[in-house]
Amino acid sequence: MGVKNAVRNYTSIMIRFTAALPTNKHERGDFMKSKMKLLGFSIFAAVIGLLLAGCASSDKKGGNTQINLDKAISEAAVRIDERVDARSKIALLNFSSPTEQFSSYVLDELTANLLDSGKLTIVDRKEVDLIRGEFNFQFSGEVGDDSMQELGRMLGAQAIVSGSLTEIGNAYRIVIRVLNVQSAAVIAQYRSDINNDSRVKALLSSARRDNSAAGAAFVQWLLTP
Repeated sequence: MGVKNAVRNYTSIMIRFTAALPTNKHERGDFMKSKMKLLGFSIFAAVIGLLLAGCASSDKKGGNTQINLDKAISEAAVRIDERVDARSKIALLNFSSPTEQFSSYVLDELTANLLDSGKLTIVDRKEVDLIRGEFNFQFSGEVGDDSMQELGRMLGAQAIVSGSLTEIGNAYRIVIRVLNVQSAAVIAQYRSDINNDSRVKALLSSARRDNSAAGAAFVQWLLTP
């Protein structure tokens, strides 16, 4: 639409320009010089406008917009529903983040979204907790694919879900993926940048308190004779 409007404007200018030409040859020469300068400036301004509009459009298409955490979890659930075979049994095992609180929130909300859709069979959290206790790992820590595959087999799941949170400047990148238990192939993956809003800050606050306490303890240790 921007290109069409520019062409129409240019055509209109040319029509008015031609109609306004003086009949006298000398006057026409002076008129042409002055008007050509004006016309050249108008065309330059139109080109700049089109370039700026194109840049704005590219930014929108680039997908750089951040969303809130709950929306990201909801979109991840939809992606999983779309990619995983209906009635498959899946286990939500691990989400790596700075705090257990954040990881539990993501897994709980993702479980709730998947249960609401009713397409997949979700392994009960209590069963996952029992296996987690036997293998002695935290939901917020790093767990290898081999270990998660073994956990999935023990739970009788066809697919396992894991994820991670990475800090990027003032925002965070959330990644959630689904692995086939037998082949370890990635069935589905979702990633998005999320806002560092009040909810995210609250869920990560315990990590900041722990870091502050650790830093204070270290300083105290240095100052102790």
